[in-house]
Amino acid sequence: MLGTTTAAEARARLGEGEQLALIVHGRRGGHTLVLERGGITSHRVPIGEAEISRLVSRVRDSIVLAFDGPGGTPRLPRFDAEAAHALWQGLFGPLGGRLGEGGRLVVVPSGALLSLPFGLLPTAPPAGAQQAWLVSRAAVTHMPSVQSFTSLRAAAAPSRARFAYLGFGDFVPAGPAAIAASFPPDRCATAAASVRALGALPGTRAEVEAARRLLGAPASATVMGAAVTPAAVRARQLSDYRIVHFAAHAVLPAEIRCLSEPAILASVPAGGRAEAAFLPASEILGLTMDADLAILSACNSAGEGAGAGESLSGLARSFFYAGARGLVVTHWSVDDTASAILVAETLRRLADGRMRTADALREAQLAMIAQAGTGRLPEIFSHPFFWAGFALIGDGAAVGGASG
Repeated sequence: MLGTTTAAEARARLGEGEQLALIVHGRRGGHTLVLERGGITSHRVPIGEAEISRLVSRVRDSIVLAFDGPGGTPRLPRFDAEAAHALWQGLFGPLGGRLGEGGRLVVVPSGALLSLPFGLLPTAPPAGAQQAWLVSRAAVTHMPSVQSFTSLRAAAAPSRARFAYLGFGDFVPAGPAAIAASFPPDRCATAAASVRALGALPGTRAEVEAARRLLGAPASATVMGAAVTPAAVRARQLSDYRIVHFAAHAVLPAEIRCLSEPAILASVPAGGRAEAAFLPASEILGLTMDADLAILSACNSAGEGAGAGESLSGLARSFFYAGARGLVVTHWSVDDTASAILVAETLRRLADGRMRTADALREAQLAMIAQAGTGRLPEIFSHPFFWAGFALIGDGAAVGGASG
């Protein structure tokens, strides 16, 4: 049994050549089970959760921008390929040679691994600037649990929504008075500082507009600026749209103290308090969607560490319960230009309804790596900071065509 799902049930939902890797680890070690249609193989993970957390932290620290002092110039660290490959070896060992060979891989991680996009793991020892990324071998889909995988695959009928796309972007941040009213200094000073740090995302307006045009949607399919409030989201008939795009901050309780659940941050309603700008997971549960894909091209929507990863899983489950089949998230504060390119290139591949979401995202990421340093994109765009932050959670089904 895998939770409340049997191995046979999970294997029956796998596509031809597709694999599912379930990673379970504890204080002294754990196991990785790789399920395929034809059987199950296993690997004993020799490293415990403390070592896994340490390696994940090393990898993330080598990706996220560093700053030379408060307000200083951002700099991009050298990617820690050694730590990333050590994770690959520890988690998969001799199974790694065959992992992803069919072109599609579903990963069910736990603990600190929930905060890592698996596509950036090198499948071979580092060799200079060239890396054998897992994304080069397979389209990777992440799942909160094996039960989520089987449930989503059991309800795998494509969306019957009438319209292609709905996008929310360029929210207006809360002002000092609204923040102080919701997060009093005597009780939630750190939360207030965290909310103040969540600045405007002006680049998301162009991102949402580009997505709308790619999918042939009308101007009415975008909600921008001060109009992007939780009430505006609730007022929309979300079940009418096959893709719903939130180009906004997604925040986790680990980042904002006094916040009890993960949430999407929107604009504050006129005259309202900062807390009125949050669309929490509990309210997302109550939405009615029929979406092949929801996109959170947000700032750090996947967060860091085991607590953040568990919060992300809760947010993903809220979207699945509401009726989304797949959820694209970002694992760190993604560069505006890179985000716009990856979202546009993914949606361009999905526009005719023939490609699966996981494959479209993978192709967009590989194109960015290939074009880096060619004159189309700067060489620096080959660094995982730019392309690896986006990850797909849920099913990688195809998205309906661009009508509507």
